[in-house]
Amino acid sequence: MDNADVVVAWIDQQTGVVFAVDYTLVDRSQCSRGRGVCPDTSLGNQNDIRDIEGSEENGVTTIKFSRSLSTGDSRDIDYLTIGPQYAVWAIGQINRQGQLNIVTKHSDRTPGDLVINFARLSTDTCQPVIRRSIAAPIPVWTPSVLSGRTVKQFHFTIGPSGGQPGYKSVTGNEPWGIAYYVNGLLIPELILKRGETYEFLIETGDEADSPSSYHPVYISDDPVGGFVLQSVAEQNALRVYKGIQPNREPDPNAVGGLCEFLVTDIRKKPEDFPTFEQYKDNMRFTCKANVRTPGRFLWTIARNTPSQLYYQCYQHRYLGWKINIVDNY
Repeated sequence: MDNADVVVAWIDQQTGVVFAVDYTLVDRSQCSRGRGVCPDTSLGNQNDIRDIEGSEENGVTTIKFSRSLSTGDSRDIDYLTIGPQYAVWAIGQINRQGQLNIVTKHSDRTPGDLVINFARLSTDTCQPVIRRSIAAPIPVWTPSVLSGRTVKQFHFTIGPSGGQPGYKSVTGNEPWGIAYYVNGLLIPELILKRGETYEFLIETGDEADSPSSYHPVYISDDPVGGFVLQSVAEQNALRVYKGIQPNREPDPNAVGGLCEFLVTDIRKKPEDFPTFEQYKDNMRFTCKANVRTPGRFLWTIARNTPSQLYYQCYQHRYLGWKINIVDNY
């Protein structure tokens, strides 16, 4: 929900440390340059969450915290004491990257309207939480591959990440909720040959002031992505082959209007589909503009190009995947 005041809470599985962090949902995208799902501290405000404690027992995670009804922080919404107030609740994953904890898009949320009455007496009215029965095994979709032996043009668009069966099972990383689709396939591994030339068509969004509709492509040795989110030292350490200009901005040829695959029945989850092909049958393809304006560039693979590179998003982390460079198919 845009402009919602949110607390993101979790228990670190490695250290057991309990976190509860003040967030603002500025936009429906990863936090980038002050837009997206951002901690208040990254926006010049403060984390107003206090008295944090939590535990995990019998498969149930419990986290408690407190916050002032009115913090005086411009990013926080006051908790009302004159009656019920609408709230949202969702559950998702955290991507741990060094010291960063990257919030991914939720996988479950409250159905209908949730109302909390902060005016009532402070008593625990929560019902006991019962651990779910063991769920059915989550399907693992077969990873896609596109070989330059038969494919010379690669068309980049955007689509749903496929959650655990899709992006997570292929890369080992938690997806944000969207990912690159190349020639209609979810993050396929590309196999390209040194000395050959390939064409790249980019329709992944060109609205720089709207992070959820802006996903320029770049090719480098960066396994994570999010070039703009990295420090100058981190950027300098990368070997970039396509998509980034000397001024560190996206190459206009690697930016194009937005075309994307959208799920038609949102009640169904990726885990409900045994294969990616069946999952894709629950999608429709649409382009934002009536007149399509794809970015386009050619890439001739030099003889000294490393054996493994990645196609990634300039604006966000964890949208792309591998490119394998070979001498012979």
